[in-house]
Amino acid sequence: MLVMNNYDQEIELSVEDRLAYEAEVQKYDDLINNFVPGTGEEIDLGNGMKGIVDNSNPNQDRFIKKAQNLAALGRNNKAIKTLIDASSYHEDSLTIMDTLAGIYDQANAYQLALNIYNDILSNNPDKYMDYIKSVIHMYINLEDDDKAGKLYIEYITA
Repeated sequence: MLVMNNYDQEIELSVEDRLAYEAEVQKYDDLINNFVPGTGEEIDLGNGMKGIVDNSNPNQDRFIKKAQNLAALGRNNKAIKTLIDASSYHEDSLTIMDTLAGIYDQANAYQLALNIYNDILSNNPDKYMDYIKSVIHMYINLEDDDKAGKLYIEYITA
């Protein structure tokens, strides 16, 4: 059972923007829920060409876009759950993990975001330069200026 704090936020949006985000959430929710494993999925190959990919799992981008739209509405709890569900299909996805950390950051859950970034780096040390700025940002938000400063010096001298 997943237990989490309330990370939802009050977001001021125009009626039009709110409806647009709601429509996007519904669109991606429908695409995820109506996915039939093994039936193939049409993708855009560029230059007007289309191709079929036979997937056994729903496309991770659908989960990510649903989560991003939920977060834009301030519904971070549902966004987090969506990404956790996505990770059950796409266990090693850096994009899902990065998006999840970003939502925790947006929700001011800096320690959780930092934990995810540290997990990414421990499993993918070659991504150090891609994620170190985010790690530094989390330490600043956690008011650990000493650690942030040390990492920044390490970063600029690397």
